[in-house]
Amino acid sequence: GSVVPPPPPPPPEWRKQTLLSLVLKAADVGHLIESRDVHRRWVKCLHDEIFLRAPRDVSGGILPSSPGLAKVDASNPRAVEISWNSFCVGQVGFFDAYALPLFSIMEPLLGKGMARTVELAHANRRYWRNRRDSVGSDVVVAAMAAVAAVDAKAA
Repeated sequence: GSVVPPPPPPPPEWRKQTLLSLVLKAADVGHLIESRDVHRRWVKCLHDEIFLRAPRDVSGGILPSSPGLAKVDASNPRAVEISWNSFCVGQVGFFDAYALPLFSIMEPLLGKGMARTVELAHANRRYWRNRRDSVGSDVVVAAMAAVAAVDAKAA
C-alpha cells in the first residue's frame, strides 16, 4: 500500500493567530458562500435591517443616529425599490473589495477544502453582477441621487 506522509508541523504562533482572525472574518460573512437562495435571503435581511428598520429605531431613540441609516422612507415603495437595487449593485463591490480577497487568502492556508468556498463566492458574485447589469443605469443613478440629496439635507 501507499504510505501516508506525516501531517505538516503546526504553524508558528503568528500564523495561527492570523489564520484564526481570517476564519473569524469569514464566519462573519458566511452567507456569502451559501447557496444563492440562502445568500440572497441574508442580503435582503441585511438591507431591511440597515435601511428600513434602523431608521425607525433611530427615530424611536433605540439606536443612535449614524450616516446611512435614515435614508429610506419605508412607506414609499419607489424609495424602497431604489434602495434595494442600489444595495444589490453594491454587493459586487463588497465581493471584489472584501470577500474574494479574504477567501482567496484563506484558500492556500486551508487547502483543498476552501476551493468549494471560493467557487461559491464567485458564483454569488456573478449573480449580483448579472443583477447589477440588468437593473439599468437609470436606477443606479436615481439611487445615488437619492442618497446625495439626503446627505446634503443632513449637512
